Amino acid sequence: MAIRFARRNSNPERAFLWGGACLLVYASALGQVGRPRQDPSASQKSQGSAVVGCFSGTPGAFQLSDSEGYLYRLTGRTSGLEKCAGAEISIQGTKDESAQTLEVSSFKEIFRAPGPKLSSSFNNRSNWSTQTNRKFGVKFALPRFANSTAAFESDTNFAIEQGMVTLAELDIPSEIYPHTNFIGGSFAISVNPQITNRQSCEQFGEQFGAVDKGSLSSRTISGIRYAERTSSDSGMGKLGSVYYFHSFQNTLCYELSFRLLSSNPEFLNLSCAVSVVGEKDYLNVVEGLAGRVSFFRPTTENTGVLKPDSVPNVAVKP
Repeated sequence: MAIRFARRNSNPERAFLWGGACLLVYASALGQVGRPRQDPSASQKSQGSAVVGCFSGTPGAFQLSDSEGYLYRLTGRTSGLEKCAGAEISIQGTKDESAQTLEVSSFKEIFRAPGPKLSSSFNNRSNWSTQTNRKFGVKFALPRFANSTAAFESDTNFAIEQGMVTLAELDIPSEIYPHTNFIGGSFAISVNPQITNRQSCEQFGEQFGAVDKGSLSSRTISGIRYAERTSSDSGMGKLGSVYYFHSFQNTLCYELSFRLLSSNPEFLNLSCAVSVVGEKDYLNVVEGLAGRVSFFRPTTENTGVLKPDSVPNVAVKP
């Protein structure tokens, strides 16, 4: 894991999903999910068939996706199947390949993936490195990761970009949620001394499109109130979430930014065999990192710009 201290220029044209990072992740599955059987005959029924796959849906619209990615609509004795939602099950019944239906006579759950769990490298606070920036009055701690790479670059979302200084960045590897569909992300701490009042600090820029009021809220983490902007998108078999937190402290405007990415479970073969991260899991990472950030009055007068020879280069190795 590397903590990098540098001044960065924002790139408004950077795509939301970070330059197609992990573009080929699970690409082979994309063309398989729910595909129809080729050249079906008038009727291709198989009685007494046992079909294993991922179960999903609601009463009246139950479906099963098998290991080859074929999707079957379930009919017959489906009472009680709703208890198996999200699990891998085995169904005994009559399969009609031409109609892509499976008439259920009996079923049993055979596997359910455990919920996502943060790795010990994140949860063990003795694995974290504490840093203090006296010039800009901020103290923070970041975990050390063995396989951290610069796959995702962070962006800032100040209403005024000029004068922004990035104080630290963290590359978040997939290992923090092992055996899940989590791909990775980034975290950054920035400050903009050009923003001199709370009202301006709690506004967000339009580098990534007009600010939707529905994306704005506030959140208190470790006693610090932040104005919050969130956004999300999907595409190329991936799901992403972005969080920006602004707080005006000691006449300075700070930003914490997070970018988190996972594979879309709808495009995974037998996705029920993989633990799937959700918004709650993202927020466990967000609040875990933001909760280790605190602010204090800077010990020197701020000029708004860090000179190159005054920027400490610190690398923390696991």
